[in-house]
Amino acid sequence: MVFHIVKDIDDYYSHLMHKQWSNKLIICYFTASWCGPCKMISPDIETLGKEATNVLVLKIDVDECDEVASQCKIDCMPTFKFHLKNSIEPVTELMGADKTKLFNIIGELISNLSVYEEPVENIENDITNQNNLQNQNNLQNQTNLHNQTNPQQQMTLQQQMEIMNQINQNRMTN
Repeated sequence: MVFHIVKDIDDYYSHLMHKQWSNKLIICYFTASWCGPCKMISPDIETLGKEATNVLVLKIDVDECDEVASQCKIDCMPTFKFHLKNSIEPVTELMGADKTKLFNIIGELISNLSVYEEPVENIENDITNQNNLQNQNNLQNQTNLHNQTNPQQQMTLQQQMEIMNQINQNRMTN
């Protein structure tokens, strides 16, 4: 739906809190120009922001927006923070360039936006509980986590393939 490059802290908060995005998933993508994994995943995130419905992607370069990075306690790139209902606090976050985990989180949060009509606090509690469980697992278990989660909460393989096809088509036209 929208891909926006954040200029400063005021720009960041104005987009994060704008009522226009209250029923959308806001993905804050913290990156750096010198970061290899960021360069690898950046085209996919830009396409997602431009093509996906119900999504706003805010791209924050940590070197250009150091005040935003500091307030958000960013110490790893790339870092993705996911916000619902204009909440300043993210409902979940992902550090690293794991596309499978990224698209599973996005799929889960988008399905929560469109399927559930329960208060966002319940969704946030479910996601927080799920994140706490993930944090207790070791790195090997986290690598296999996407195979163990509830299939209804994962982005389907078909949805992932559709997004990847859009990304590849955009790369071919550019």
